[in-house]
Amino acid sequence: MPDRDRATGGRDGRADHSDTDDGAGSDLGYVRPVLGGESFCPAGHRLGGDDSTGPVDAVYRLPTTTCSACRAAGDDRATWATIDPRRVHTTAEAPAAGLVLVRHPPPSGYPAAPSSIALQLDGVTIGDIDIAVCDVDALGVVEHVRIDPGYRRRGLGRLLIAAAYTSAPTCDWSITAITPSAVDFWAAIHPLGAATPPRYCVHHREDAEHVP
Repeated sequence: MPDRDRATGGRDGRADHSDTDDGAGSDLGYVRPVLGGESFCPAGHRLGGDDSTGPVDAVYRLPTTTCSACRAAGDDRATWATIDPRRVHTTAEAPAAGLVLVRHPPPSGYPAAPSSIALQLDGVTIGDIDIAVCDVDALGVVEHVRIDPGYRRRGLGRLLIAAAYTSAPTCDWSITAITPSAVDFWAAIHPLGAATPPRYCVHHREDAEHVP
């Protein structure tokens, strides 16, 4: 499991538009997964009457929110794009423009086999998360999170985790690697604030045998 938004990326055929030292494109904004309304900004300020819902982000083609307190303080994260992590498309119906989540399901007949959720920008995959979900035993395992170098430090790793969680909200989730970086990443995004070793059930193991 990688550092927060620092997954291994840059695989062949994937976009890399890095143009700054930290790998974050200067024209890229921040993204926040949102379920329903927002009460607080990422910095913890309560959102109220002086805060605004802004125009659609030109790159992500998503609605934006601006925190007036962060803007007054000169915080470069005062404005962020919002996306519902439950809105995951099939490959056939995924929009060609903007930032979208795309589901790559397990093989037919083997629901507990590994699957993935990809993050696409204008039809190009810029990140993904590998997961294994067993609805019978209510166990979900995050196997890997990847964000391409030019898109890190923009909240996209958190978005992929949220998409995985909301795809199987009744599951008890764990991760495949307990390392210092994984623990740090998990503590930042996990509702319980703790990383646990992977918990695979018999259905995971049996169905995984049918994946090439």
